[in-house]
Amino acid sequence: MLKIVIVCWYDREWYIETPNCINTARDTFIAKNIDTVLFPFLQIKLSRNDYIDYLNTFLKEKNPDIVLWWNWSNITLQEMEIVRKKNSKRVFMIYNWDDPPCWENNDLEIMKYFDISFSSCISTLDRYKKHGVKICKYLLPGFSPMTHYYEKNKDYECDVSFVCTNLYEKHNTLINRKKMCIDLENDESINFHLYGPEFLKEIAPKSYRGSVEHEINRLVFSNSKININVHIDSSSDGYLNERSIIIPGCGGLMLIDDVKGLEKNFIQDKECIVIKNQDTIIEQIKDILDNYQKNEKIKYAGYEKVIKNHLFDKWCDFIINTYNEFIIKKIIINNVNINKNELIKEREKNKQHKVIWILSDDILDIKYSKAKSIMTIIRTYVCNYGDTIKFLSCDDKIKEKYAMLICECDYDSLEKKYKLENDNSIIT
Repeated sequence: MLKIVIVCWYDREWYIETPNCINTARDTFIAKNIDTVLFPFLQIKLSRNDYIDYLNTFLKEKNPDIVLWWNWSNITLQEMEIVRKKNSKRVFMIYNWDDPPCWENNDLEIMKYFDISFSSCISTLDRYKKHGVKICKYLLPGFSPMTHYYEKNKDYECDVSFVCTNLYEKHNTLINRKKMCIDLENDESINFHLYGPEFLKEIAPKSYRGSVEHEINRLVFSNSKININVHIDSSSDGYLNERSIIIPGCGGLMLIDDVKGLEKNFIQDKECIVIKNQDTIIEQIKDILDNYQKNEKIKYAGYEKVIKNHLFDKWCDFIINTYNEFIIKKIIINNVNINKNELIKEREKNKQHKVIWILSDDILDIKYSKAKSIMTIIRTYVCNYGDTIKFLSCDDKIKEKYAMLICECDYDSLEKKYKLENDNSIIT
């Protein structure tokens, strides 16, 4: 059974009864028969001095194939080096769901200790590669209908809502959050609700409704006629925050800033509405409200889009498929001068990988005794490591020869005993 340890923040992500993004990912992996546990790194770090030793002991006991770092900002470069050396045979993944903003205060050299990175931004994928990550993939946040769904609640009903964690006044944001909130506060014809940290009360005291936990923000998104969603960085291709997924997932109508590459994920005016510009946002909101019945179909289309593309079920499949892509290596046997010692060395250096042995009929040009010796090596790894043999040729006579060389039996017997596949397109 495949095993995963997810490195997160606090143990509340373990035991909280209400589903959240971390334990939902864990439960989705478990439902796919993947043994998955969480490690609350920040909480351990704050509670004990030997937190790195504790992590290494935990990984030794759990013995995971994959260590998925959802939280990587609380570990230093030197500490990661220690952890990586102790766990060199495990696949280290990073999921960065707030990329690129979270790059600013982190040492990028730490990326060299990761095998695979998943990012919510296309523009930054090259950064990971330049810092040593082997496989870099674009992956937006997932959502779960267990956590985020439509739920009517009169206490949260309003014309417009904005869930805000920070004003980011030092950033060159496309939309000035502070000005937008003040303008909405001052327009008495619009019922505006503002959610977030208490300091927001100073800029919009009438509209401020306190903070809202991730586990119940569906109530905001379900009961607001318009949900404003703006980004710290609108210029990086493909970057979308988590609210871009969960607002439509709750059946909410999303009014979003014009982020670069938005069209890769949502169709403007069909699945979301794009803010035209800062100066006309109040007029645009009033127009949406005045024509709400016409605009209501947009939120239904947005819901259909995220249900189709962004459920945690698909998110977890993407993680596992990428892992399989990483661990499977191809060793092509089509060199008549191949040396069996070189072959063993090549296989041994890829111990953490499964290997596809790709057999070309060129191998049959070498002496029978040498070919048999090489095939014996392949047979050993197929048995012990779960490797796969693929044939480049579909000629039955050639496959019979391979069968004789591998175990001195006919091809039918060989096919029953080992994992054999035909593949004429494996090399392009």
